Amino acid sequence: MKNPILQFAWANAKYLLSGKLRTPQGNTPRSNHIVPADFSCVGVATSSNPETDAYIISQLKSLAIQRVRLDFTYNDTNTQVSRFLNALIDAGFSVHLHLIQPFGEAKKMETGNAMQAWEAFVVEVCRLFGAKVALIEVGSTINRKRWAGYSVQGFLNMWGIAHKVIKARNLVLAGPSVTDFEPLYNIGFLSILQSRNQLPDIHTNNLFSERCTEPERDDHKVLGRSLAKLGKFRLVKKAFMLENIGQHFGVATLHSPSAFWTLPRIERLVPDSLEKQADYLSRYMILAAASGALKSAAWGPLMCHREGLIDDGIEQYPLLERITHYQSVSDQVGDYSLRPAFKAYQAFNAQVPGMHYVAQLNQSDFLEVHTFKSNDVQMHALWTTNAKAAAMVDIYAPNTLATASAFDRDGNVIAMPSMVTESPIY
Repeated sequence: MKNPILQFAWANAKYLLSGKLRTPQGNTPRSNHIVPADFSCVGVATSSNPETDAYIISQLKSLAIQRVRLDFTYNDTNTQVSRFLNALIDAGFSVHLHLIQPFGEAKKMETGNAMQAWEAFVVEVCRLFGAKVALIEVGSTINRKRWAGYSVQGFLNMWGIAHKVIKARNLVLAGPSVTDFEPLYNIGFLSILQSRNQLPDIHTNNLFSERCTEPERDDHKVLGRSLAKLGKFRLVKKAFMLENIGQHFGVATLHSPSAFWTLPRIERLVPDSLEKQADYLSRYMILAAASGALKSAAWGPLMCHREGLIDDGIEQYPLLERITHYQSVSDQVGDYSLRPAFKAYQAFNAQVPGMHYVAQLNQSDFLEVHTFKSNDVQMHALWTTNAKAAAMVDIYAPNTLATASAFDRDGNVIAMPSMVTESPIY
């Protein structure tokens, strides 16, 4: 079957009819696994000002982040992006180099000239940086033609060229970079790539929860609002399903290289969007780590006005979505300011990566209690969904509360609270 659209459809039909989309784990995280020490990642970009490089590297060290994702496109070998990439490498970061094809070129990937230009670009990037980065990711929001520009055949042409060049040099290849939870794209493309012996080493999917409002909420975009509670497609279950798809087609490792909550979207439903963004980041990252399905999860842009952990002061959003190409930030270093979500990510990184995840302790849909261990220390992460609360005395015995220490979402030592709320505590 050489028609890629028919291959795509046939792969999905077979997978769906086989019943493999069912996940016996449901939304219960996998017990007894180690959260990778380098689990956390963040997307970075720089400006024409070299001071931006130094500022970002300083803040990454403050976050205790080891992994960073950097978008790289045509001509970036001669711009500040290469300067920044070299600075990140010199500073010891594990760099996920994300190769982006310009939209206009992606639309032409069924023609010879566009394919030749793409191959020359990938060869040059591999020559300059291949041995210095942790992996090379190819593809960007490939299920969003209005952002990425690819037809099915155009994507396959782009991928085939990149796979040949990258794997000939024994480099780690990640992709195909589906965005949101649309598993038909993962099934269809991975099936075709398997048939062509062009599978990635790492399966990537930008596993957003923003459209669900809360990471613990049933995703109404999968089966519709009326059937959302029946499907129970929440973050953990979706991570398991994507992991299962990857493993079925021969790719064992799953990364979510970008996800975020935009402030305007939060503001549609709740006030104080900056604090709520920080709550959502903590809850998302704890659940992603607890699931055991993801080997790495990332917040999208480290710095931008609409969704960044750091506000760079530029209110005008670029024409192309940052989830497709995170291109640059403001060069006015004095305008940068840390947001509550930065502190929340800092606290998560101090508490969770490297820990042994034991189990989920709660039975309620509105309360989350997750327990981690490291040597003789046991740590619990607790929170409720929005507008809910739970009494600590209903969860723990009094002598347990009397001997435990408590930290708020941002890592500050606090007196033991009497209630658990939508803002996580450790």
